[in-house]
Amino acid sequence: MKIMMAAPYNVNGRYSGGIASIANTVLKNKDVLDDEIIKFETCRINRKNTKDASISIVNIKNSLCMYKDIIKEIKKHNPDVLYFHTSVKLALLKDLLVIRHAKRKTNISTVAHIHFADYKKIMTSNKFLNRMILSLLRKYVDHVVFLSKKTKKEFIKHGLNQKRCSVIYNFSSIECSRDDIIRKHNSLRELVFIGSIDKRKGVFDLFDALDSIDDKNIILNICGSCLTEEDEECFEKYLSNHNSNVIYHGYVDEIKRKDVLLKSDVLVLPSYGEGFPMVIMEAYSTGCMVISTNVGAIPEILNESNGFIISPGNVKALGECIESSINMSDDEIKKIQINNYDVSQKYSLNKFLEMMVLVCRGINK
Repeated sequence: MKIMMAAPYNVNGRYSGGIASIANTVLKNKDVLDDEIIKFETCRINRKNTKDASISIVNIKNSLCMYKDIIKEIKKHNPDVLYFHTSVKLALLKDLLVIRHAKRKTNISTVAHIHFADYKKIMTSNKFLNRMILSLLRKYVDHVVFLSKKTKKEFIKHGLNQKRCSVIYNFSSIECSRDDIIRKHNSLRELVFIGSIDKRKGVFDLFDALDSIDDKNIILNICGSCLTEEDEECFEKYLSNHNSNVIYHGYVDEIKRKDVLLKSDVLVLPSYGEGFPMVIMEAYSTGCMVISTNVGAIPEILNESNGFIISPGNVKALGECIESSINMSDDEIKKIQINNYDVSQKYSLNKFLEMMVLVCRGINK
């Protein structure tokens, strides 16, 4: 089977997020499949980072390029399935219009893999646009892949066919051994935050929570980059007030990310909105306890056996959870870290690829 996989492989000036990481990892490991993966780039024009998929001249030009090129590429490669990694709101609508165009012109089988896990945040604030999104999903997408069971149920309630919906959880591409986790030991408690530095990821709440903790016998590693000048200005102010116990690594690649996670005890991800954060899977696979929020698919993969889960924006609870992790004995935190490593083995790249191919084969029977 030939699968044309549409995704933002080269982000071309945008923030390099989870979708790009997943798509590039799949492409890099495509040789393990019996099926052929054909790359289709959805970021065809450079643009600067923005906080959302806003309407702009550059985004419109990018959409027109996709609209034109996808038919040409389908005719050139003759794939069996168009597997489209997509996002939320106007970005989702734009991708669905491209899928409709491809379906009408070539009658290719189509899959839309939506990389977020909250119905309200996937959809727009406009009822007309939402009806259009749901109509396009029903008419032109043969199968929809979600990141969580909850999101799948919400879309089924809004008219999607249950038989044409699946859940595929994200994976960690970082490989460690159980012995790596057992050997982890720090004289100080090391926390780590990995993600874009903006309000949605909760990094500023994390700084505020640190201020409420009396025991400063901790180190906070921060990995990521700012999306806007406003975020950068705010972050620099926070950083200057916490430079004694914060290490800023900037944007990190997979090798550096593994290194930072392996030396850390606790991943802190106090997000206001998520899909299925790959960084939590990476934290599990490197033996980190996790403190995060009850958004997106996180409640389906995080409970008291893995760490702590709180409501977004609850700085007091965040501080209390961090303090609890500081006060844990080495044996207590080691037990959670080893458990998380064992859990990570259920969320492998091979499992992801297996599910992806099963979906594609299922619509081509």
